[in-house]
Amino acid sequence: MTQTGRTDRRPGAGRGWAAAVSLSAIFVALAVALGFLLISVPNIELLTFTVFAAGSVLGRWRGAVVGALAMALYSGLNPFGSGIALPPLYAAQIGAMALAGLAGGLWGSGYASGIGGTHARRPAPAGMSFGAPPGGERPRPSGSTTAAGASGSFMARGHEVISWLAVVGRYGATGFILTLVYQCAVIAGIAVSAPGLAAGFWAAVAANALFSIVHIVSNTVLFAVLGPTVLPRLARMCRTRIAPEAACRVGGSAEGGAA
Repeated sequence: MTQTGRTDRRPGAGRGWAAAVSLSAIFVALAVALGFLLISVPNIELLTFTVFAAGSVLGRWRGAVVGALAMALYSGLNPFGSGIALPPLYAAQIGAMALAGLAGGLWGSGYASGIGGTHARRPAPAGMSFGAPPGGERPRPSGSTTAAGASGSFMARGHEVISWLAVVGRYGATGFILTLVYQCAVIAGIAVSAPGLAAGFWAAVAANALFSIVHIVSNTVLFAVLGPTVLPRLARMCRTRIAPEAACRVGGSAEGGAA
């Protein structure tokens, strides 16, 4: 809808909306499938990262919807115990996973446009041409010029490594925080479902301490490893091959509140 209330009839508007809905459904299905794929491995999962990736590609609000739907299906159909049996726990799981999709959208708007360019080839600095000068041959570099060039190349490579490690650290920290929030929400949901809130809370903490630590550490590593390698490629593939009708957000402009 436009500001005047008329239907948006711009070319590609309908295709872009349809592509976004289709991609959202694909991410929901992928997140649930990966969740069940590793369901027999205690507290090591790819559902959270998949939801985060959905948010970074589709935008924060679509990412939140993907997270909520994916967790609702995964927890509700879990063969080891459906979350529907404990409504407070079920709601906590859905809310925490929706937050992961929302965080992915915020990351996509703020950071992802620079991640793909971390290792991009920089143009030559002003005044330094790598081609032959007009009307003559390229002069042979002197020893001092060669040394300066090697030093500059070393410094540039060092800067790239530091930038890459910073990106990896941000991804790892994001996975750590999102998983910590999820575990706190789960413990709170279990505690609310217990007869005595205080006793139930500490009992839930004691029962889930080891699993929570494994979950937090594993997701921190998964985000640090998969984030810098998967998300930029996924964004480029989405923009150029899957849905060029503005359904993908990573590396482009912020969505500005659009769902």
